[in-house]
Amino acid sequence: MAREKKSQQKVVQPTQSGVPWIRVAMIASGIIAVIALAIGQSGEILGPRFARSPIDVGRRALPTNVPAASTAQPSAWPSADQKNPINGVYLNDPIVQNALAYVQSVADPATLAIPPSTYINGAKVNYSADPSQTCYWPSNGCTRSSAGNWGPPDIVYCDKPGQWGLTFDDGPSYNIVNGSHYNDSRVLLNQLNSMNIKATFFIIGGYVTYWPAELQALASSGMQIAGHSWTHHPTTSLTNAQIVAEVMYTQAFIYKTTGLLPRYFRPPYGDIDDRARAIINALGFRIVVWDGNYDSLDSDGVTYDVALARIHSWFGIDQPIISLQHTLSGFTAGIAIQALKDIVAMGGISNQIMPVAQCLDDTLWYYGKPVTTWYNTCTQSSCPPPLGYSGHQASPGASPGTTQAAATQAVAGLLQVASDGYTRNEHEAIATAVMAVLLVCGMASM
Repeated sequence: MAREKKSQQKVVQPTQSGVPWIRVAMIASGIIAVIALAIGQSGEILGPRFARSPIDVGRRALPTNVPAASTAQPSAWPSADQKNPINGVYLNDPIVQNALAYVQSVADPATLAIPPSTYINGAKVNYSADPSQTCYWPSNGCTRSSAGNWGPPDIVYCDKPGQWGLTFDDGPSYNIVNGSHYNDSRVLLNQLNSMNIKATFFIIGGYVTYWPAELQALASSGMQIAGHSWTHHPTTSLTNAQIVAEVMYTQAFIYKTTGLLPRYFRPPYGDIDDRARAIINALGFRIVVWDGNYDSLDSDGVTYDVALARIHSWFGIDQPIISLQHTLSGFTAGIAIQALKDIVAMGGISNQIMPVAQCLDDTLWYYGKPVTTWYNTCTQSSCPPPLGYSGHQASPGASPGTTQAAATQAVAGLLQVASDGYTRNEHEAIATAVMAVLLVCGMASM
């Protein structure tokens, strides 16, 4: 600062009016930068906090040539019947063939050559490759924590203590009893909205063909929409072309229904190995799995009370988690709804509940449509008030007072530097510029 002051004292060259407007502009620019930095560090405006994400760094401008970013539509849609994976003529559609050609051009050939498993029924397959070499998730919960021939690492946990990435698989669901929605994705959505919190919904493409309005309701409410295949067959049991088809038909129908192109995908049953990873990652998606400790087991045949108790065990824990729940049936959706009601009855919990992308500080939920809102994550009555963008809250440890104090202190320092060696007219001009800057910044943060 001393060097800056000396420089200012040396080079003061008033204009004809006696006011160094170039200096005024420079000081005003400095004030804007300081205020922006203070606001960004507090979490009031989307900025540095999101740029620090290991997923988001270097990817502010997403590639547009990956298949996941395509708005292309197929000539026809596969059956929504889950008895069989996508086959026949549907594999020959350009939406599949073009994407498959892209995968083959960028993915490791040896990884793509890992043999498929043999489908038995449901989630059961006969896996023939060496699971320890291919990181086959159902074998021992293997996940990839770093990039490799399979692409980027798997997403298993949120980033920061206390964060809860709330996720629901197999949506949307639709269940009408006596003329009203009952324990389906619409009722779950209403409960989430009543608590002002958001979640990630992994969508089955075939289901959307039956209930597009349910997906539209989820998307318009700010829930994160992500892919979960078309027929929900175990991913490793599919050929390379079938994996591409399951992913791309789902992506296309989500776009047709909502105008969104999701970047996130979860494999059905968590059935994934390095071959499936390589294909899905090459298509342009990020793969989300989970830690078995945070699986509600709601779709695994446990009782209502057991599943609900497992969810309760996550309340208040400091471990950052990504949980697994389902909306497929009235039973599973009912458990999820009751768990949320229990949180309300308890007066809230300390966990910060949010979509997966948000807990990774990733604003790029969709291709072509960055998210501009940092959504509420708090269920307790002592939550800080929303700041900046609608629904945006200060990050832990920051408050409106501390942010304003930091900005005020920084401005005061700049004004002290600016005041040395200037005349009264110059001071008045600087003060006017500062007031204008503060007014603009104040309006921007409203």
